[in-house]
Amino acid sequence: MTATRLAPSRRLWRFCIGATLAGFVGVIGSYVAGCSRGISHHGWHRGHGLHDVSSPEEARERAQSAAKWMLRKFDATDDQKQRIQTIVDESVQQLYPLREKHHLHHAQLLDAVSQDSIDRAEIERLRKAEIAIADAASDWMVDAALDMFEVLTPEQRAEMVQHMRQRHL
Repeated sequence: MTATRLAPSRRLWRFCIGATLAGFVGVIGSYVAGCSRGISHHGWHRGHGLHDVSSPEEARERAQSAAKWMLRKFDATDDQKQRIQTIVDESVQQLYPLREKHHLHHAQLLDAVSQDSIDRAEIERLRKAEIAIADAASDWMVDAALDMFEVLTPEQRAEMVQHMRQRHL
């Protein structure tokens, strides 16, 4: 039996199609898996993030606890602690509704891809809505981080930056 060899251009075409499909499956799989876990890199430390909270109050408590833990390392004054807690509370108040929208979009995405026919326009709408959520969250988080850094002294900021470098944050 003789094996037929495909022309180089046809082999390349098949390879590209296979690689594209594998990449697509990987990206979608990662997205779906990440959405169900809040897109977290914490691995076994699942309980330490904000992705598994069930209410805004629980999110605020967890964020306040994390801020207190971090501020202990940098000898923050009571005034600094209070000002940063206010920033944390405002952040949770602004970000928690985005989390709920993200969960709604995730459910809508799963519903859309489980239909008999794929509605590409709906999936594109969801993608754009998720980009808008990520942009809004990023915008708020940068402002909040800068507000917190302004509360700290230059020495405390330098100490925090050193800590962040050591922890690869």
